Amino acid sequence: METARLCHPRLGHKLDPEIWMKVFADRDFQEACNGLLAKETKKGLFAKPLAEVPSPEDYLELGQKHADSLSRWEQWGSVRAFFHVLDAEVALEGLADGPFLSELVGDILEDDMADQAYRGYLKP
Repeated sequence: METARLCHPRLGHKLDPEIWMKVFADRDFQEACNGLLAKETKKGLFAKPLAEVPSPEDYLELGQKHADSLSRWEQWGSVRAFFHVLDAEVALEGLADGPFLSELVGDILEDDMADQAYRGYLKP
């Protein structure tokens, strides 16, 4: 989703591998992801994470592993819908506050990506 936001509208409905890698190299992105991962790896109240969070190098490796899959992923219905919502937000600029539409569709996209990962479809 971050790659789509940074590519749109300049590149249209494309997921650019260079921007993809910039997202994975971004420390704020890594920290946000690590915060989510830390929550998922805790068991019970006050428990410490079961595993270490990924390192910056881990993020770069993961980004590189999937960079060649972007042209396939940008064709998925949920990703295409996300781009159309970004189009709508551009059209509504000044009429609506913030990226509320893409945040709503982002939840659907996250669910779809989790399902795709669970089924093994995210393999490069």
